Amino acid sequence: LLEEIGHFISCIREGREPLVSGVAGRRALATAIEITRLLTTH
Repeated sequence: LLEEIGHFISCIREGREPLVSGVAGRRALATAIEITRLLTTH
């Protein structure tokens, strides 16, 4: 996670696009949250 945050900050500072878009990142986070929810409820 720290590496991902570092990459994001570098992109902001250097005016570059991140490797993963905000939309894709949000989808991945939603998937991870759902997996965690399922693992803790079953």
